[in-house]
Amino acid sequence: MMKRAFVLCLAVLIAVSALTGCAETAATSDETVTVTVWTNNYHDKSFVMEKVNEWNSTVGKDKKIRIDYQVKDDIEKVLEVALISGQGPDMFPILGGSLEKYATEGWIEAIEDLPGGRELIGRFGGMLSYNKHIYDGKTYILPNSSTTYGLVYNKDMFAAAGLVDEEGEAKPPATLEELRECARILTDPDKNEYGIIFPAKYGDWFSDDVMKPATGSTRCFGYDPVTGRYDYGSLVDMMTTLMEIKADGSCVPGADSLDNDPARSRFADGGIGMYFSASYDYSVFTTQFPAKIHWGVAPYPVSDPADARKQYTAYNRYIAINKASVEKIGAARLMEVYRWFYSEEMMAEAYVEGINLPTDKALVTDNPMDKDKIQWQEYAALLEVSAATPMQQPYDITGLRTPAEIWEEDIWSGKTAIADIPKVCDEMSEIMNEGVRRYQELHPEFDPSQLIVPEWEETSKR
Repeated sequence: MMKRAFVLCLAVLIAVSALTGCAETAATSDETVTVTVWTNNYHDKSFVMEKVNEWNSTVGKDKKIRIDYQVKDDIEKVLEVALISGQGPDMFPILGGSLEKYATEGWIEAIEDLPGGRELIGRFGGMLSYNKHIYDGKTYILPNSSTTYGLVYNKDMFAAAGLVDEEGEAKPPATLEELRECARILTDPDKNEYGIIFPAKYGDWFSDDVMKPATGSTRCFGYDPVTGRYDYGSLVDMMTTLMEIKADGSCVPGADSLDNDPARSRFADGGIGMYFSASYDYSVFTTQFPAKIHWGVAPYPVSDPADARKQYTAYNRYIAINKASVEKIGAARLMEVYRWFYSEEMMAEAYVEGINLPTDKALVTDNPMDKDKIQWQEYAALLEVSAATPMQQPYDITGLRTPAEIWEEDIWSGKTAIADIPKVCDEMSEIMNEGVRRYQELHPEFDPSQLIVPEWEETSKR
């Protein structure tokens, strides 16, 4: 057994060596250096490879820097081994959410400690989160794109039902009350038409169809950054509306057996009025399941338009810099490449091509595109009413039910009366706050005050 384990480890190390090559010594300014970049982003591979080739033959040639850009489907298997053995790539993604591990192991370099790093970080004010981009006061990775969330709706069904504005255009619901009413009006079981579809079998359904849509109405995403405590009472209005829609018979029956792809396919085929969606669904509805309908994208409906909050968005982290490469390649040359990957030009072109949404909403307004990508522009427009929620307090609820389980088992199942939803939400809050207490007992060195953001009460307002 030990011999087999040794052979396996040796094989992995050989594979890593083949991928990365031998470690280099620090290059002089007269030598052309190669900066190796690994990612697992297949969706933009062709676009980035084309841009890398252009850069290598122009700017890179003049500066004696060559980018070796590699997209790998086995990156999780080999990256950590490569880093441990000192043969890792010069830039790479942070996998599995483990920024703390990469930082404490000394695998990544803080961006503010590199030339021009602080200026680059300054472009992403308000977009960086503790433990996602920042650890122990240092920034290790930045976002190069964003994901927005909202409600997609079938314009044909809305128009046929008379749900239109003064110009006769389909008018999506702006409030939770209107969401329920639209779903009711659009439903006709005899025609197999329903107001909305819920993929209740989907693993992230609670997050994507309950928690995220609720953020337009509350400053909380389960966690309240202002108080530093979990408050699932913030979900009562959204949960109540969803359960009322279910009771009305206005959603597709059999939601518990519906996963995300079948739900998206059903929406694309027609006969479904609405679906909670994310900007990555644009490619789904244009290539994977091409929509046979006229469809649009709208912000989440809210409880009270007079107190609407910035709804959930994600600023997606991209690549970090290998700490060992700073000496091997040189800080200045590494930052030439790093700044280029995060340049506004790259983000703007990726947006215009319909590949990634930028982090800066100004890049949307400054780069208009053809009308055939109208839904892509509508996903991008959601940046105006969106913000990244502050990082949540860590918790340990081992042996306890999760809020998602309580939602599915006690509320969605119909076990709890709609009027009693607030009591169940209180139970969720108690469990999560107990989890915070447990975590702090296990990690007394952790300072929870760094995740309390009093100003979020004001900055979360639209």
